[in-house]
Order: sequence, then structure tokens, then C-alpha cells
Amino acid sequence: MKIAVTGATGTIGKMLVQELWGSDHERYQLLLFSRNLDQAKKIYHNLGISAGAIGIQDEHLQFEKWIPGDHYHLFHALNRFSPDVVIHLMGENIAEGSWKTAKKQAILRSRVDSGIELYRAIKSLTKRPSLFVQASAIGIYANGTACDICEENERECRSNSSNGNGATGSGSGPSFLAYVVRSWEEATAELERLGVKRVIARFAPVLSMDGGFLVKLVPYFKWCLGVVLGPEKGGLSWIHHQDAVSALIYLIEHKELPGGIYNFTSPKPTTNAYFFQTLAKRLHRPLWPFTFNFCLKLLMGQKGRELIMTDKRVIPQKLLDLGFIFKYPTIEQAIVDLIKRKEKSV
Repeated sequence: MKIAVTGATGTIGKMLVQELWGSDHERYQLLLFSRNLDQAKKIYHNLGISAGAIGIQDEHLQFEKWIPGDHYHLFHALNRFSPDVVIHLMGENIAEGSWKTAKKQAILRSRVDSGIELYRAIKSLTKRPSLFVQASAIGIYANGTACDICEENERECRSNSSNGNGATGSGSGPSFLAYVVRSWEEATAELERLGVKRVIARFAPVLSMDGGFLVKLVPYFKWCLGVVLGPEKGGLSWIHHQDAVSALIYLIEHKELPGGIYNFTSPKPTTNAYFFQTLAKRLHRPLWPFTFNFCLKLLMGQKGRELIMTDKRVIPQKLLDLGFIFKYPTIEQAIVDLIKRKEKSV
């Protein structure tokens, strides 16, 4: 099976490639797109994955540089490789840096422009992929909904995202992230008219010790500076990185499964308070009864409101109905596993 991956040096991209490579790299041929080719090769070399490795033919692992705007190079790379599956994970990191105008434009344009270019390239291919997996996010859903959000009721639970200038909140108007996600998904919607099955993977925050918010929180808790961030009773949706990667592979391998929207979240969302209590308990550190939510909103502005001051309970109903089994369904199981991994790596 030939699989092309954009955003191959991101947290999910790296873990997906590691899993595919480790399971049976004679079975898969991988084409990895990155904006920085030398950095990508170095990252994978350090992970023990490199073209020309002992016993591995070069055709099983290829790297290509692609910066959105270079349509010519993208088309010829895809046409030469002829992938069965394209997994689109590329996008500016939303958690890094402040959300000034230039940053917000980079977050939006990196997702929308790359999606449009992929659609145009695939449209021009002699042989088109049978499956296109589009990364997305649960940021499209509204805060504070009365119901648990699943794919079937997503229209009722989606936040109003007609523009990108408003603030989040339960019914308080449009949010920047919701606008980004909707635009992101719409950028590749025309693929379905070409006969390409499109899967939209709406990721919750991914728990990993290789990137994301958990790895940034752990040092503060170890320094005995742990507090609850966000509304204590607010719903917190999340997913362990292993389950996120396994769900992607499950959808790739089971070609008979339908396309459409899939929530990539744990089947058991928690609350902000319980998440931080569990983390403090596992690290054997105190959790102070203070809240800095006002300061967070003041210092971080819209970014703080949309990334931290959230209240969403999102359920992966389609994955559950189709038989996918989560290895880490509860926040206790996830945190215990991730802290153990971190301790073993030290």
C-alpha cells in the first residue's frame, strides 16, 4: 500500500510513520512531505527510520519537500508515487506563539491553501488515491452544549463559525478556531466529487510526551506548581496518541468503512478538574486550590479563551459503532501510561 503523508514531522505524523514502519515496512511504501527536507530526514534518522536502511529498499521510504504554493512540485511527486492513500496533517502549530494577526493568518492559510493545492493536484492525477484522510479538530464544536457531541448531532452542536473575528463561549458567537476548522474542511470537499473517499478526522487535544500541552504541564506539576486551568466543571475531550494513530490505521486498513466525519477523541471525556487531579496524583504532587483563569484570559486573550477556557464533551460514536477498540479509554489509563513512558526514556 502506498501512503503519502503531509505534515510528517508533526507529533501525529511522526507517530503514524513509526507505527506503519514498525508494523511491516515491507507492506507499506511511504512518501513523506515536509517543508524542511533536511530536518525531516534527520528526525527520522534519529528515530531509526531512514531510506536505504539495512534490508529496506529505498522505494519503501521517500522524502519530498513541499511548501504550499509549489503546486508543480506537489503534482509531480504525487504523480510519480501514485499513492493509494493521502493523509493530510499539515498545519501551522496553533499552540505556539501569540495569536497576532500574522500568526492567525499562518494558522488559517497553512491549512486552507495546502488543502486546495492537494485537491488540484489529485484532480490532475492519472490515477487518483482511493482514500484521502483530512486532519481536522473538535474546535468546530460549540462550548457548553447541553448534549454530548457525536458525529450524528454535530450540526446542532457546531459553533457558529461564519467569520473568524469573534470570541468563544456557550452561544456567545463565532470563534476563530471554528472558522479555521470549517475553512480547513471545505478546502478539500470537492475531492468527493472526484470519487475519492474523504475521511475527516476531528482530533481532540492529543496526549503525548512528545509534544502537545501535557508535556508542557508536567514540569510545573513536578515543581509543585500544579493548578486547574480552565473551568473546573468544564468538559475536557482528549485522546491518547496511540489511540489516535491506531484509529487512523484502522480506517486506512478497513477500506469498506464509510467516509465522512470521525471524532478522534476518547470515548470517556473528563472534566478539567479531574484531569488535573489525576495528573497531580500520578506525579505525587499537590494540586493547589487556586485559579488563574482571569489572568489567562487577560494575558493570552483570544488564544487563552479558545484553547484553555473550553467546555466540550465529544464522543467518537462512529469509531465505536464500527468496532474500533480504544486501548486508553480513561484519563487514568492514559496518564499512567504516558508518565511511565517518560520515566523509562529518562
